[in-house]
Amino acid sequence: ADDEVKLLALQALQNAAPEEAIPMIEKVLEGTSSPRVKQRALFVLAQSKATRAREVLRNYAKGSSTPELQLQAIHYLGIHGGVEARSILDDVYRGATDVDVKRRILRSFMEASDKDRLFKAAQSEQNPVLRAEAVNQLGNMGAHSELWALYQKESAIDVKRRIINALRNGGAVDRLIELAKAEQNPELRLSAVRTLGHMGSTRTSDALTQIYASDSNAEVKKAVIRALGDQDNATALVALARKEQDLDLRKEIVSRLSHMRSKVATDYMIELLGK
Repeated sequence: ADDEVKLLALQALQNAAPEEAIPMIEKVLEGTSSPRVKQRALFVLAQSKATRAREVLRNYAKGSSTPELQLQAIHYLGIHGGVEARSILDDVYRGATDVDVKRRILRSFMEASDKDRLFKAAQSEQNPVLRAEAVNQLGNMGAHSELWALYQKESAIDVKRRIINALRNGGAVDRLIELAKAEQNPELRLSAVRTLGHMGSTRTSDALTQIYASDSNAEVKKAVIRALGDQDNATALVALARKEQDLDLRKEIVSRLSHMRSKVATDYMIELLGK
């Protein structure tokens, strides 16, 4: 009940006199109020354009209090703070050592549509976990050109795999088709093929069918079969089965078709039994 009263009081201060309320809000943050009330106090500060409000938020974002309030301050700076706040977050990021804090800042950059800072982090960050996080957030923003540039320079296989996944999240079908056809690393090429299977469209299905026809690698062909199966593309799989001379590959296709509830698949099973 006491928390509810304090929350109402904070809301009233925010609406009536937000700048004059800052000293009182600081006392709430430094006092014994519950985490819920303190988080609300940070939210009130994030709405203010006053210099002192920004200073307080910066201090909390740098970790002058509990980890929960630090992450909350970072979040509010990302979504409410504008250019100045993102500059503060950039300073915090460069001085931070905690991975969770840096990850939260990268997500705040995404929420603020700050593509440049994410791209910079993805290029310069030494920690592969954080580099991968920056890549993921670029994918959420649909930053195709930045992701492609990163892929060309990246050496870590795991991060390149993350870039492939980020390209999928960003809908970069052309780039993924290019990788599925031309990537020299077998593991990454298979990853690109599998990723196309999670992007159901005529373009991806046509590309997968072309790859199956032109590639002699059995593992690549099996990956294509699984990808078309993930798309529930019975028509394409039946077409492949009718042409396939390799018994193992044909069995793989039929196995995929056997799990589909499709008239095309059922008709083909009847056709096989009638031979």
